[in-house]
Amino acid sequence: MRKDGWLWRWRFCLLTLILAMGLTGLLIYISLDWIKLYARYTGVGRSLFEIRGIQGYTLFQSPRGWPSFSFEYPRNWEINTAAREADIPGKGMTKYWVMCAFGPRNPSDTRSAGLWVTAYALGNQGDSYASLEWYIERERSFIKEDIELSKDFEYEQLYREGTVPLDGHIARTFEYSHVVPGGLHGGPKVTVRGSIILALHGTHVYELEYGAAGEDYDHYLEAFERMVRTFRFLD
Repeated sequence: MRKDGWLWRWRFCLLTLILAMGLTGLLIYISLDWIKLYARYTGVGRSLFEIRGIQGYTLFQSPRGWPSFSFEYPRNWEINTAAREADIPGKGMTKYWVMCAFGPRNPSDTRSAGLWVTAYALGNQGDSYASLEWYIERERSFIKEDIELSKDFEYEQLYREGTVPLDGHIARTFEYSHVVPGGLHGGPKVTVRGSIILALHGTHVYELEYGAAGEDYDHYLEAFERMVRTFRFLD
């Protein structure tokens, strides 16, 4: 009887320990879900959970047949790639290659942020658009037009130009904000903030871009900075 009683108590203690460990794990899991949900709606701690703690980074290398480059981007961001030819106003038919990486969705089911890398083939020598300066002026014109269209809205205006090193090149930078009256995908109006980097390498102009809704910009800025730091021309 004593032996059976001891064995029963031992089994009871083991079962209690297993249940306690399982309950603790469940509570931790639920707590993390609640914290991430709170972060998603309030922005508090988003960079910790969605940039530094959860995602990690992976390497993107341009496919065969593209201008050759690579960089790192958040591992769980959705990517799309395309090689196209388009009629660019003032430039004519132009080949370009684009990679997009889209961040997590917001509660409104819109993308919180995005990264883009586009490589444009230069025109023939002597063409007005066969230079980095042509693309710089084009980008400046587009941004200022968006800002002008936003003048009737109250928001924190931003427009800055500068330079930044990009794999041994001195690249031009633009930082800006403007209002999208119809919102993203038809939602309420939203302030968009973005950064653009332009650099000439070989026979291509490279455009690195980061854009996000105003309240999300700082949360995902690290992803853009990581892309710029790790960007490499491979040819």
